[in-house]
Amino acid sequence: VEGALEKALEAFREAIRLDPQEVMALYNAGYVHSMLNRTEEALACYQKAEATGEDIFEVIFQLGKLCLDRGDLDAAKTYLEKAVRLQPESWIASLHLGECCEAMHMTDEAVMHYETTIKKNPTDACALSALGFLYDEKAENPEISTLFCEKAVEMSPENGLFQFRLGKVYFRQDQPEKALSAYSKALDLGYPAESELAMVRASLPADGGGS
Repeated sequence: VEGALEKALEAFREAIRLDPQEVMALYNAGYVHSMLNRTEEALACYQKAEATGEDIFEVIFQLGKLCLDRGDLDAAKTYLEKAVRLQPESWIASLHLGECCEAMHMTDEAVMHYETTIKKNPTDACALSALGFLYDEKAENPEISTLFCEKAVEMSPENGLFQFRLGKVYFRQDQPEKALSAYSKALDLGYPAESELAMVRASLPADGGGS
């Protein structure tokens, strides 16, 4: 709570020494390692917590999230699906499961989990942006896809990925000037959009398309 992470880790290690099967001490030690960007140590703690045999949502969710971050998508999907079963009301687990399915090119499943996320948390910008983008990719609900992507950008204007997705949606819906603006903002925010900007500029009339 005080942000003294190394001291916290020392205390959790002592708790684990006193009771190696204390699942929440193992979980919290893993969480501290995650906060300190010690991925391998965090993974080891979470795996030891899982090995106690207790199905604790926090442990399973963090294992899924960590596997997703590492690109181990099959393991991430297994853990995140279990996390959703353990705590069906968790919108954050549904969100990460949607991200995992999207990364695995399982678009229909990703859409389903993003829709679930929005039902549970209508103000989640990540799910709104992703769902709007996927609706547009599937050529479904064009008005809703634009609305969702615009809403996500309105909520998080500093997010380059959201700006990039909005640019994609605008361009596919034949709104190149708006696409140009969104891509330019994405690039300004550090998101790689150079090739998309060039493509939009090439599609504009010679006397149009200011940056």
